Amino acid sequence: MKAALRRAAQLRIGQVFITDDVGPNPYDRLPSYWDAEVEAVRRINQAAAR
Repeated sequence: MKAALRRAAQLRIGQVFITDDVGPNPYDRLPSYWDAEVEAVRRINQAAAR
C-alpha cells in the first residue's frame, strides 16, 4: 500500500483508492489498514509541501 501511494504521488495522480477486499466489488468497504493508509497519505502530502 505504501509503495503504491508513493508511486501515485510520483506520477502526480490526484486520486487513488487501495483496498485489500476481494470479490465482485472490492471497493464496497474500507481496507483493513485504512488508518495506516490515511497516515501514509498525510505524510506524503506533508513532505510534498516542504
